[in-house]
Amino acid sequence: MPLRVGLSYLRPEGAPFPDSSKTRLRLVIKLVHAFGEGPTVAIPLQLKTPELKLEQEPRIEDKVLTVILKNTGTQSTGQLVIRGAFGPPSSTPRTEQTSNAQAPVQREQTLVLGPGQQERVPFAIPEALLPLDSISFQLTANYERWPREWSFSAPEVRAPVPYALYGALLLGAMLLVSGVYYARVYRHPVVVQAAATPALLRTYPLGDTERADLALRRARRRDATLTAASIPLLRWERLLRGARHPSEVAAAFTEALGARLGAPLGERAWALELPPLRLRFTRQTALLVLDGPRVESGEAQRMMTDVFQDGRGPSQVLVLDRTQAQNASQVFKELPQVRAVALSADRLRDLLLAENPSRLLESSIAEQVAVSELSPYQVSGGVKDDHLFFGREREVRVIADRTLRNFFVVGQRQMGKSSLLLAVQRRLQARPNVDVRYTVLDGADLHDRLAREQKDFAAGNSLPAFMDLAAGTTSRPRLWLIDEADEFIKADARAGYPVVQAMRALSEEGRAYFVLAGFWDLYRAVVLNERQPLRNFGEHLRLEPLDARSALALVTEPLAALGLPWDAPTTPEHLLQQAGCRANLLVLACKALVETLPPEAHVLTRAHLERVLHEDKDLRDQCRRWRGDHPLHRAVVRQALLLERPTREEVRQALKARGANISSVDFDEAMDHRELSYVLVPDGEGRLYCPVPLMRRYIESERGLETGLAEDLDDLRRGFSEVPPPA
Repeated sequence: MPLRVGLSYLRPEGAPFPDSSKTRLRLVIKLVHAFGEGPTVAIPLQLKTPELKLEQEPRIEDKVLTVILKNTGTQSTGQLVIRGAFGPPSSTPRTEQTSNAQAPVQREQTLVLGPGQQERVPFAIPEALLPLDSISFQLTANYERWPREWSFSAPEVRAPVPYALYGALLLGAMLLVSGVYYARVYRHPVVVQAAATPALLRTYPLGDTERADLALRRARRRDATLTAASIPLLRWERLLRGARHPSEVAAAFTEALGARLGAPLGERAWALELPPLRLRFTRQTALLVLDGPRVESGEAQRMMTDVFQDGRGPSQVLVLDRTQAQNASQVFKELPQVRAVALSADRLRDLLLAENPSRLLESSIAEQVAVSELSPYQVSGGVKDDHLFFGREREVRVIADRTLRNFFVVGQRQMGKSSLLLAVQRRLQARPNVDVRYTVLDGADLHDRLAREQKDFAAGNSLPAFMDLAAGTTSRPRLWLIDEADEFIKADARAGYPVVQAMRALSEEGRAYFVLAGFWDLYRAVVLNERQPLRNFGEHLRLEPLDARSALALVTEPLAALGLPWDAPTTPEHLLQQAGCRANLLVLACKALVETLPPEAHVLTRAHLERVLHEDKDLRDQCRRWRGDHPLHRAVVRQALLLERPTREEVRQALKARGANISSVDFDEAMDHRELSYVLVPDGEGRLYCPVPLMRRYIESERGLETGLAEDLDDLRRGFSEVPPPA
């Protein structure tokens, strides 16, 4: 029959768990019965026992201490009673708070763990221990059926640092800071507006430009925004200087204009030399920078006293108004004997950013000073500034941009000879290998005039030799620009050409060259007189009216600087046509337009132009010059106009038919004089016409052509049977 044997193994407390793989456990049984003993039987034993292990150190989370117990044995634990005892750690100093939690607090629960099974065992932490940073914990596990106990001890259990919470808080803080930074930097109103409309950068108030610059640089958008707004970095940096200390403002303003800043003239004031402007505005002026809430009249008067220095300082001032009230223009306008032009903060900003700051300054001046005082149109003395000199590019290049030579410049009075010589002088002054001299003859004695040009020549002394006065050196020859040379030519011809011969000798030696400008006497000597030694002395340049492009610039650009546009493109074209592009007539007409413009008018109209062309006295006086110096000059003109584009021969035959006894030499000289005067010129087929409609209209209105011609012929018969050479 089967034999059942029941065994129980109770491992001693603290004894190691037996390893059945290394120790062969057997149950040896020997049967003894009545008849004797049976055989000894060895039965192998498989040992099973539970083993409780703390799988994880105690952890505190949400007021609960949790442990994980695992049965690493081969047998179920059966019903276990798990007890947890809480208390303050022994290392904690005794305080009132720890005294309240000194008595241990126990928690109890039951648990069954099968082989290899683990279980999370939570224990609620007593309320008294929650304020502590750490607690002690004692865990015991007891069998209900067996006298066996497991115990685990943790003398100090700390609540874990909530890294996740702290990380989340840190991340939130970083996101918040990043959001604030993004909003302040990348969503700054300046950055947003500049990204949407870069051109708005040009309209920021002057005082806000540095803040705008800082915002754009923080966002790293400055360069891109400036490029999109077409603002070069150099101009932007100049604008920033315009918002700083007055001395930096003055330097930035001067740099923008290409001007020259001089010595201080008092508090916040400096001497200033302006570049050439298209207006009649003194280049030697003063610059004044104003700051603060507003400028008062008394303060302005005191500053002007410092600037003017009892007449020793500049007579006018440019005011850069950076005051909050922007009232400088009104205050300075009310000061007696003060010519001031004030630039508002916005106008200063625009000027510092402008591609052509001088044009903006001109418009500011024209807005505050009567245009009649600023008109650059002048009718005598020649044009002395390049920006007011129009046309004649070919003539200037021919004289100044080649190897030095002699020239004769001939043309009607007021055709632009003096302006041309002055332009040549300005061009050649840039060449260190040329000593250029400009002189205007007020008589016939060139020798005396050159002597008076020398600074070391004392009046009353005997004149040095002409060649000594005129000569330069072969390495730096002199070029003499001699204006109004007609009287000299006549006087030298009467004396046998001594000065002309000396001029020729100097030119051949390469020590001096001459440009002679004149009208009829010079022309006749160079072109008509075969015995005159000047004929092969130099090249002949005959001045005629301006080309259409240059003439249009002459009647538009200076007026634009005054803020006076034409009402339509056809209006200035009409002026050019009426004046035949003659510079002197164009200048007179524009001068009259400016001087007669009503104060409330800001546009030049066709009606206003017609009034000037019909009524201006200076234009009429200029047109009277058609008459020449002899009745024959008038007769040939009137006869040609009556015949409507005749040839020279047709004019001569018509005068003969009227009984005029005129030699061919006299007739030809009179016709040459009229052609050089630009009163009668031939067209491409040799037919004569008056190229200046304004002049023809005056000739016809002066008296009837038939009546006038009859009077001219009567004058010829009565007192001028011999026609003197035209002068």
